[in-house]
Amino acid sequence: MKELKALVSKEKLKNTTIVGISAATVLIGFGSLILFKSKLKKDAI
Repeated sequence: MKELKALVSKEKLKNTTIVGISAATVLIGFGSLILFKSKLKKDAI
């Protein structure tokens, strides 16, 4: 039973890490997109 619990918590940790990395990637992507767009606007003016 203890081994199963350890395995489950390990899986949860892995999933949380994957979700965290995905969220960070999305945020970084949005951030650079916003920066890029504002840079284009500044260049256009």
